[in-house]
Amino acid sequence: LSLFGDYTSKHQDGVEWGNPTQNVIVRNNIIHDFTQNIYFSITDFRPGGMENIQIYGNVVYEKDNPLNLFWNKGIFVEERFDRFVNNVQVHSNTVVHTLNSGILLARNIQNGQVRNNIVYKAPLSPGTAQAGYNLVADSDSQFVNPANFDFHLRSTSPAIDSGDPGLASVFNLP
Repeated sequence: LSLFGDYTSKHQDGVEWGNPTQNVIVRNNIIHDFTQNIYFSITDFRPGGMENIQIYGNVVYEKDNPLNLFWNKGIFVEERFDRFVNNVQVHSNTVVHTLNSGILLARNIQNGQVRNNIVYKAPLSPGTAQAGYNLVADSDSQFVNPANFDFHLRSTSPAIDSGDPGLASVFNLP
């Protein structure tokens, strides 16, 4: 199952999957103003788990919605009920101003990778597996026009050519 190229806005959770979930790709979307923008969770006691999840090339942002102070998350993959979560790849995403967490891979995830993401004014949670080659910034983002939600990079951005060279570029912003 793939979800790509969609522009979405104003629902409690933007992109949400429960269990069992296998072989899902969420790529090249612009998703904003949700409590949990991209959310995968094992939500009940049905058998199975989650595996082979790819989340890449997405732009996720929050426009200062005061109702989202507690729950607001950019990309969130969690495991509950001691089920397996295996092979979660999160790369080449831009996450801006999600107040609770920018990217969070929680508890017991096997083979999780978080690479080549830009996380701006949003925390990269400490439980996130294999965090590397991510640009996490609270100051000047070097986006073209973030006030108008244009998150293309200026030519002077420190994010340019700072990612993992072993991970090929996978998208361009629309």
